[in-house]
Amino acid sequence: MACRREAEEHSGKMDVDCSTSEVPAASSKDPQSLEEENRKLKDARLCKICMDEEISIVFLPCAHLASCGQCASGVSHCPLCRSVINGRVRIFLS
Repeated sequence: MACRREAEEHSGKMDVDCSTSEVPAASSKDPQSLEEENRKLKDARLCKICMDEEISIVFLPCAHLASCGQCASGVSHCPLCRSVINGRVRIFLS
C-alpha cells in the first residue's frame, strides 16, 4: 500500500521507495502461529482423496494438482471441480 500511495503522489516518477519495514520478521511470530502455518503448508501437499500421500498427479484438462499416484488411477472425474479427466501428468515437488 505504501508503494501505491507514493506512486500516486509522484505520478510519472519511477523512483518509488518500497521499504519492507512494515512487514514483521518471521522470528517475531509466536510459536503457535508458526506451527499452524507449518501444518497448513503440509496439509496443502497431501492427496485430497486419501489425505495420506503427497500429491503428485496433475489432472488434465483442468490442471488441478490434487492426487497421489495411487488415488489418481481410480478416479475418472477431478475431485475438486468434477470435470472429466482426459489425462494425467506426474509431477515432482521439491
